[in-house]
Amino acid sequence: MKNTRATSYIEKKVADLTKLIESISLIELVTPDNLTAERRAWLERAEHDVYADPLFVYNVPKLVACAHKANRLKNYGRQVLETQKPENAIDEAILKILRRRIDSALLTCEIAEAMLASDNKRIRELLVEKYGRPDVAQVHHAYALSGENLRPESRSESMFAGGERSRLRSVSVSADELRLFCDFALIYYGFEDWHCEQCKDAHRVDVRTRAIKPEHRKRIELPTRGRYNGLEALELVAHEVEYHVRNIANCEQLFTELLGKDSLLLPLVSTLAKADNESLYEGVAKNSDVRISGPDAAPDPCYIIAIDLALQGLPFSNVAAGIINLRDYTRPEGVKISRKTLEYVWNICYRVFRGYQYRPNFSNEECYAFTKDYAYLSGFNETQRMDPILRDFASLRREDIADLQKAGVILEPAYPYRRVAREIWDRRNSTNCITGAFYGL
Repeated sequence: MKNTRATSYIEKKVADLTKLIESISLIELVTPDNLTAERRAWLERAEHDVYADPLFVYNVPKLVACAHKANRLKNYGRQVLETQKPENAIDEAILKILRRRIDSALLTCEIAEAMLASDNKRIRELLVEKYGRPDVAQVHHAYALSGENLRPESRSESMFAGGERSRLRSVSVSADELRLFCDFALIYYGFEDWHCEQCKDAHRVDVRTRAIKPEHRKRIELPTRGRYNGLEALELVAHEVEYHVRNIANCEQLFTELLGKDSLLLPLVSTLAKADNESLYEGVAKNSDVRISGPDAAPDPCYIIAIDLALQGLPFSNVAAGIINLRDYTRPEGVKISRKTLEYVWNICYRVFRGYQYRPNFSNEECYAFTKDYAYLSGFNETQRMDPILRDFASLRREDIADLQKAGVILEPAYPYRRVAREIWDRRNSTNCITGAFYGL
């Protein structure tokens, strides 16, 4: 890649663009400030067979800040792109991928602007552009699976036999030991620039790649409390470390090599390495879940049904009632719905309606739906058909992979798959010791 401007100018513009893209997060924008209170209130009413419509309140300063980033993003993106003159097909592919990252971030800024205008129709259109939507055949298939209490078929080979799975379910793993599992997995793969961090506000295990302070990037965030059975713990470690972290690490290594050590675009490696629609990224990790925990870990068809109901114009309360009828249709009359079922239904409906703007009488006349879970199912199905090597680069978009292959790039993972869940279980199975020293830490 040939530079067409002075080095100092390009370095400044690349740094500005990197910082700006990393500061834009759609999930942060659509997560309500009053989520905990609304969830509690909804569950309390649902226990008395009253399915309400939550009134979500969003962080307006965050929405305003994101919407105002659009012009700077366009300018920084143009200024960086115009300083680069591609010299071969690989250079052209890299710039094409960078344009996609910029366009995707701009789309998020548009969503923020539409949320400020309470324009549910426009938000829905942008979300469908970003994540897609299920077609009629996919919806029918989801209903068929749900009616038989089945999950989508997976071709993933089982890692544990039935007897081993039963034994794993009987094993109790603490939050502290789960952290040891994750620490071990990072060391096992050689991910030296990643670390684990237990946070009191964390409710689940999650990979974090964006933060204001560099030391807070590239971390796995874990809860400080909680217990898991052995199967759940191994599934989490494989999902988050063996697939999410490993996918990102493989793609970062790939772009570092393609750009070369002297490239002024190197600060953008992390941006290039992870697409934010996460279709393949989550899809391949869900296939890992199935490999460890069995068919029940495949994507739940009720998410597709809920998305379809919302896209037909049903509000949160009606979608919840529909999912309860599907999930609990064998419940005898007069028997209360379990708290576990209600929490399950809330989670589905919340994920479909996050970002929704209040309307009088809680109508959903604009047919709003947050369709990201459709992208997960799409990625789950697609990654089963992919060349196994390509699954090691699933933090990219399918179009990114196609462009790189068309340019002649041979995708060979720096960190090939090593069955870390099997390794952890074999080590733990040989003793009840849960100290860091035992895991080689």
